Amino acid sequence: MKTGQSRQKSYVDKRWKPLEFAEGEHMFHVSQLRKYVHDPSHVVEIGEIQVKENLTYEKRPVAMIDYKLKEWSGKSTRLVKILWNTVTGEAT
Repeated sequence: MKTGQSRQKSYVDKRWKPLEFAEGEHMFHVSQLRKYVHDPSHVVEIGEIQVKENLTYEKRPVAMIDYKLKEWSGKSTRLVKILWNTVTGEAT
């Protein structure tokens, strides 16, 4: 076991490189973003959500939007896309 560990350590020691941080074209520039201009038409009205005592709510399927059969390793699985009765996006 000791020889296996030393062999792995020598391999890692040969492959090890110090951290390098790139600067320039590959970086994201915040200054390129446009400032958001508030528009009252962008406000989305959200219906009430019935929250239970344990701070959970019930999601119910409204419609089946799409489905397809996917084959993995010779087995077929049905993938279904469902429209839920909740608000789109995060509810935090």
